[in-house]
Amino acid sequence: MASSPWKAKNVSVNREESKNWQHKDIIEDTIPGISLDKAYRELLKNKKGNKIIVAVIDEVVDAGHQDLKNQFWINENEIPNNGIDDDANGYIDDVQGWNFIGNSKGEHIIYANMESVRIIRKFGYKFKDFKDGDSIKDKNFILYKKALKEYAVLKKDMKEELDYIVYLPIGFQKAKDAVKKFFPNEKYELAKLDSLYSVYQNTDKVLAKHIYY
Repeated sequence: MASSPWKAKNVSVNREESKNWQHKDIIEDTIPGISLDKAYRELLKNKKGNKIIVAVIDEVVDAGHQDLKNQFWINENEIPNNGIDDDANGYIDDVQGWNFIGNSKGEHIIYANMESVRIIRKFGYKFKDFKDGDSIKDKNFILYKKALKEYAVLKKDMKEELDYIVYLPIGFQKAKDAVKKFFPNEKYELAKLDSLYSVYQNTDKVLAKHIYY
């Protein structure tokens, strides 16, 4: 059997090393990291890089909020709200980055589509009348069929989620009414509910369900 080129560590991994294990090198440290420390030490030493800022915020936030306004990056080469691409980077008024899921009017898109929906919309006009038995080697048709299956699963999951959300206020009221029979003043703690649940979990499944809720 050939010997391994990796040298074994003479000491166990200490606490500091374990904090940043993902930065280590499999050859030097026998720790399966991405060799980031080694890259800084050997590849990037004495090299000057450009500062790159990347951020992904997946929902609308108030950039003027007192706790946030000083935390956002500002594009100093852009004059806000003048309708001009001052820094000539292809984006008008991108003072704090660019909303890639907005529209040309600067409006936010509240409801974004899943990828499967985009594919179905893109190729539906072409393939919607084809049946599963049809032999088509078009790679877009294969992609379209895959998207249809993914969409069916997503739709089923979302339907179950919607049913659950609709039931939440109904279930809450039923649970509240059931517990109120035992605690008319509605003053109780989790320990009391646990105790009550243990009493009825085998004798009254419906009541136990409301108590557990």
